[in-house]
Amino acid sequence: MLRCKDAKKSIAFYEALGMKLIHSIKFDDFSLYFMASNVDDTFELDSLTVEEARDHLSKRFGPILELTHNHGTEDDKDINYFNGNEEGRQGFG
Repeated sequence: MLRCKDAKKSIAFYEALGMKLIHSIKFDDFSLYFMASNVDDTFELDSLTVEEARDHLSKRFGPILELTHNHGTEDDKDINYFNGNEEGRQGFG
């Protein structure tokens, strides 16, 4: 899971790398976006339950990228996410 400040920009970035958005889940305060490579255009997850989708994805793809977007952060100039390379903040988590 990677936290992103602006979901639209982040999704466009990963699409430029050849990934496709395969599923999204929107909650009140945040949204989750799932992206994968090697996806055909006929793939549709929205008609499946969460359990069916997980089972299907685990059999179909290699790694899936999960982006987490906290609503409102794209407009908040004081929100910063760290990439794991800053002094005193090595690694993720």
